[in-house]
Amino acid sequence: DLIVLCCPVSAHLALLRRVARALYRLDQWGLLGHGAGTDATRMGSHSNRLPPILIGSLYGAGGFDWMSRIAFLKERPAGFSGQWRRPLGLFCLKAFPYLTKSLKAGEVTLHGRYPQIQAAVSPSNAAVRRRAKVLLDRLLQNEETGKKLEFLGLSGKEELGGDGTCADEELVWRDSMKAIDSHIGAASSIYTANSARNAVMMMAAQSRHHATGKSGASSSAVTASVPPPILLSQSNHLGNAATQSHQQPRPPPSPLLDLLTTPTLSDAADPSSALAFLTCTLNSTNQILHPCILVALFRNPTHPHLSDADGTISWNPNRELTPLPRFYADGAAKPEAGRLITAIAGGEMYFVIDALERLMCPRGYDPITALHGGEPVGRRVMNFLGNSPHDLGERSGLTDFVLRREWRRMFGGVEDEENDYPTSSNATNNSNASNDRQQAYGAKPNLIRREGLLSKLMSYGLSHNARLNAVLSPCIVVQPSQQYKFESSFNTASATNANDNDNNNNNNNKTLEEGT
Repeated sequence: DLIVLCCPVSAHLALLRRVARALYRLDQWGLLGHGAGTDATRMGSHSNRLPPILIGSLYGAGGFDWMSRIAFLKERPAGFSGQWRRPLGLFCLKAFPYLTKSLKAGEVTLHGRYPQIQAAVSPSNAAVRRRAKVLLDRLLQNEETGKKLEFLGLSGKEELGGDGTCADEELVWRDSMKAIDSHIGAASSIYTANSARNAVMMMAAQSRHHATGKSGASSSAVTASVPPPILLSQSNHLGNAATQSHQQPRPPPSPLLDLLTTPTLSDAADPSSALAFLTCTLNSTNQILHPCILVALFRNPTHPHLSDADGTISWNPNRELTPLPRFYADGAAKPEAGRLITAIAGGEMYFVIDALERLMCPRGYDPITALHGGEPVGRRVMNFLGNSPHDLGERSGLTDFVLRREWRRMFGGVEDEENDYPTSSNATNNSNASNDRQQAYGAKPNLIRREGLLSKLMSYGLSHNARLNAVLSPCIVVQPSQQYKFESSFNTASATNANDNDNNNNNNNKTLEEGT
């Protein structure tokens, strides 16, 4: 039912290709779902009655939906017909739901849970969202911890930049559960204790089907029973399970019937939830948080030219009391980290997010910019000070520039192209004018309002983070001595050369692996 990737984003594509190879093989063998063993079943409507297998990541940065498409296209076997015996779906979370760290093998410390759990799912429809909610609520223990899963994209709630479709669906599902119970005799099997029994029955049926396939016997008896799609008509009595599995599913009562059969305009506008997955990618904080912390850590503010040349710092383990620098305590707590994060987010990324959203989203929707940044408190502060993506996009001039370009692409007007590049009054020649046009939009001086205050607030939040003292930095020893010289592992080429030189000079060099 659920395939979850819990790993660094850099490992997603390689793992997705392995998942794709496995699923293609299982599909070829008829083992993806109960009752999907014959070509007639494959080409018929039975596959639509099976719930989708959801493939996803607990951290959806890096274009997870596009990586999935690439993986399944690269691994697609030559004989694949294009029709899966059981449908597939995608999901990813905007932020990793747990704050856990481990400094010792076998011991994991849970520092807390992310306050918001937001997911993108594909395909975008009520049935897949309901399926994803049930499975992810169970996986993430949302009921026990009081957390609530919300969906991103055009169909999301209005406060998340959507049209409120998901909020309406929640009301319908909640009000319809009692009606479903009385209508079909029990709730959906995914809510009841019958789930485990149903799974065992399905595995037993598949085992019989696989055995009959090897012996050449007919598998029609096995493929005849197909579970309904989202609501299974199951009895609470064990004795009726076998007979009821052969019955046709009965339609649920209204308005749930209308919900499951009538698509919305938002789902039709973005059937693959591309904007929801893009929200996860563009609003992932680690892509600027971690590099900024590393730059602040592996930089000597007193003599920046010394550390900027090779990215190394000196470290005395006896004085610092830790064998390696700590990522948050010794890096994020530096004021430089907060300044860099504020400057890069507001001065390099936010206006790009605004321009992309204006080009791709229907007017009146803002599923990407509504969730900019990381924590909700920081988002409210940025908006209050006039530094939302919309504000920065307008002040930077980039959004207006790309909209003018889009107008010219759609309706012509090539003769006005020069007017799309505003120039300053001091541009005296063609060379200066060309350079000035390139600087007329994007990052500008004083683009971010109250930048100094925001930098201090960011530094304060990082220096008072629960992860302090819990994460060692990714670095290696390049010059072993009482006062170690450390280098960020992002620059391993020079570190390797330094280690080779030290090894040639003496055999005392040792590399500490704890932080890499």
